[in-house]
Amino acid sequence: MAPVLRRAGFTTEAVHAYMVCTPATLTARPNGHRAAAGPGVEIPRTDEDHAAIDAALSEAFAGDVTPSPEGAARLRRTQENGGAVRFVRAPDGGCAGAASCSAPAVGTSELAGVGTRPAFRGRGVAASVTSALTEAMFTQGAGSVWLEYSGEGSRRVYERVGYRPRGTRLYMSLEG
Repeated sequence: MAPVLRRAGFTTEAVHAYMVCTPATLTARPNGHRAAAGPGVEIPRTDEDHAAIDAALSEAFAGDVTPSPEGAARLRRTQENGGAVRFVRAPDGGCAGAASCSAPAVGTSELAGVGTRPAFRGRGVAASVTSALTEAMFTQGAGSVWLEYSGEGSRRVYERVGYRPRGTRLYMSLEG
């Protein structure tokens, strides 16, 4: 398909690697329990929680996205529409790190926006929220959860949870 699109004038925007986790690959702890919700993983319940998550993700992604009431509302809508949001609360009551998952569709769900504020990196926050969200989607009936990753460090975190490399996604656009 890509050659046809290129002949029509489309150009490559990006190529992203993706990984997939299934119930069979989700990592189990030594006692046999899934690595679902590590200590401190919470479901946001208040507007303040959603705002704290939005601000933390902005910080985690070096300000690529500015925190806003719209960002917090988007996180709430994700939950209301069958998806899920999980976070680890920081000692100050805010958010150390978080992520979200889309509602299952056609048997799969996308995990996105896994981010940890710099002061809390290296403490298992990303792995905990990834595991908790993945387990939540399996509980809701998803047969798989997929994600795109950026960098070897994040790939290793996801592999420890049970995600396996599956291929790449090609993003193309047409200037117009």
